[in-house]
Amino acid sequence: MTNPGHIFISYARKDGLEYATRLEHVLNEQGYATWRDIRKLEPEQDFTAQIEQGIEQAAWVVVCITPDVKRGDSFVRREIQYALVVKKPVLVARFGDVTPPIHIINQTWIEFWKDWSVAERQLLSNLQKAPVEVVAPASDDPFRPYVERLLKTSVNFLQKTVISLIDVESTASPEAVEGKAPEVDMLAQLFEAHEIEDETETKSEFKTFAEAFEQYHGRILLLGEPGAGKTITLMATTREAATRRLDDPTQLLPLFGLIPTWDAYKQLPLMDWLVGALPELKGLGASKHLHEEDMLYLLDGLDELPESRPIDPKKPEEGTFNPRIRFLEVVERSSAKMIVSCRIEDFKSIQQKAALDGAVTLKRLTDEQVQAYLRDLPLLWKVISADSDLLDIAKTPLLLSIMAFAFQKQPENLQQLADLKEGALRDAIFNAYIRERYDHERRKLKAKGLKPPFELDVLIRDLGWLAMRNAADDDYVKSNLLTTRDFWRVIGSNMSPKFISFCEQLSLILAVDSEQKWRFIHLKLRDTLAYQRAEKLMYDSVVPIRDIAVRMMSKINETRPITQLSRAVNDVDGNLSSRAKHVLELFRFYESAKAFTTLTTPIEEIDSELIEFARTISELLLGPSSVDNLAEDLYGKGLSILAQTLLQMRDNHDMNGLLALLNNEDKITRSSVAVALGRIGDNLALEGLLQNLDDQDKLVRSSVVEALEQIGNEEALRAVDEYEKTQKNRK
Repeated sequence: MTNPGHIFISYARKDGLEYATRLEHVLNEQGYATWRDIRKLEPEQDFTAQIEQGIEQAAWVVVCITPDVKRGDSFVRREIQYALVVKKPVLVARFGDVTPPIHIINQTWIEFWKDWSVAERQLLSNLQKAPVEVVAPASDDPFRPYVERLLKTSVNFLQKTVISLIDVESTASPEAVEGKAPEVDMLAQLFEAHEIEDETETKSEFKTFAEAFEQYHGRILLLGEPGAGKTITLMATTREAATRRLDDPTQLLPLFGLIPTWDAYKQLPLMDWLVGALPELKGLGASKHLHEEDMLYLLDGLDELPESRPIDPKKPEEGTFNPRIRFLEVVERSSAKMIVSCRIEDFKSIQQKAALDGAVTLKRLTDEQVQAYLRDLPLLWKVISADSDLLDIAKTPLLLSIMAFAFQKQPENLQQLADLKEGALRDAIFNAYIRERYDHERRKLKAKGLKPPFELDVLIRDLGWLAMRNAADDDYVKSNLLTTRDFWRVIGSNMSPKFISFCEQLSLILAVDSEQKWRFIHLKLRDTLAYQRAEKLMYDSVVPIRDIAVRMMSKINETRPITQLSRAVNDVDGNLSSRAKHVLELFRFYESAKAFTTLTTPIEEIDSELIEFARTISELLLGPSSVDNLAEDLYGKGLSILAQTLLQMRDNHDMNGLLALLNNEDKITRSSVAVALGRIGDNLALEGLLQNLDDQDKLVRSSVVEALEQIGNEEALRAVDEYEKTQKNRK
């Protein structure tokens, strides 16, 4: 970490290293702290925000002008643009008869190439003056304010999510896209025939994503396992695209979009969707003046769209559609250059190719890359390399960087986790990361005589609540998107701003746009927090709380929750059957648990198809057609016990009996029924809930409100708004 007030030296490594080194020596001798990038990286290999952090903390930026600065992809041009965006004073040091880039051409030129001694005195004299904000020439790009904000957003993301540099390589995945046949070049054919490699040759592996982007004509699908670096790669590409646009307004206009915010019902074209969500562009009427050939779409998180939605939310029994397929259809209708990211397994499940020119899959790290990454932490490498499970999990870039941060001081603590299974091991690593981030921030505050605004256990508890609600409801709200209202529910309106700010400082959440939305830095972090909180609340005395925990457990696609769900069903049957025989826990999980108990296979070794079945059961809206289709599929796989169980559950779904329980004397029963109706979500359920918004018990009313929000149609949400207004007026 650099000290505030240093001098940032911007230079081209190819022909400016000698000058920058000499200049740094001069400044250090005069007592100035300096910062310059000494890594041997090309711009497209840099996934960190170290340069931007160095600029942000600088008092001055000194730009060394050499012939290589004319190169369009020069680091120096990127550094100049970011200095302008964050309004840092710039001094131009020329080391040759080279015209500076247009954006700093009006600054005073310090001519080192003519007389070093005179230029040195001039530089030192300027540094002793009060810094003056650089004024760039007026831009004729009406979209510059938006691009500046996009650049800041991408840098902020990389600052919070890239803990240290990892070089991520990719391999081609042609089976994922329709693609275009590589252009036939007769000269290239000749070279190939003679076994001479040529740049026009189609490549199957790439050292950088930029290579793949160029190979596939700027229309590419980016695939990877969870934590492989998809979003980081996309945001680093966004940063480079924004920098190019700021440097040259004729370059493509980058538009970044979170795919889960695309409305699968409206099915807006990509440009209309993205421009409509950006106030700077909407106000300019951008959709009327821009053409798709002028755009670069950077679209993150196809896997975060739900797999299924009812065709008519008011009539869920009439069938469903796949929002991911609808999005790919919109992609096919667009001619713009674009990058679409998706988890690889989720994309395979779509069973439809993307109408793009190519696809790449981010590769897992090799042993050599892991060792190189940990070269400054040899004891940590020794612990990881000695255990095959730890080494396997370290080959995911996200988890490796988190392990390095969390265990850099006490690598022996990692060794104690080696016997844990994958899910528990991942949780333990994230927990260690959160503790270390918290301790790091606590030490910084202590040096200023301050304390953290929240205790660690309170922080984890409340983040767990947020994560659990988000994970449990991700069929009804946007996946991994948190709103101000979400924080208010858990933290309260007064403490939410302070809580949000502190979590951002800890790099646990980050803002995603200007509309007051946040997300966990990664879905794996969210799921870790959610699982641990849900595990503690599975047997809570309040049924709606237990229901949220059960629903969250049903979302985790691994074996751990199966045991928890089975045990929870037994507890429900033993403790609540006399009061709530027809509530959600009983009819949704009891039969599936019974089916599991008839199997001879141990819970820990249950086939992945059974795990998927358990997850499907928890999400299923019990409509006849969807049940019959799934049952037929299960019979086809030889899973007759589960198929019969599913049909039994459908046949036992007695809506009239369930609605009658809304008038039960026991408030826990009424509350549980409300939760169940929210999950069912049909017109009868909605009608019953609306009639019980005025229930005499606060717990029941709260459950009804939550159920209406889950249903989420216009009538349900209008009723919630009117209810909340009434409650405020009473206060």
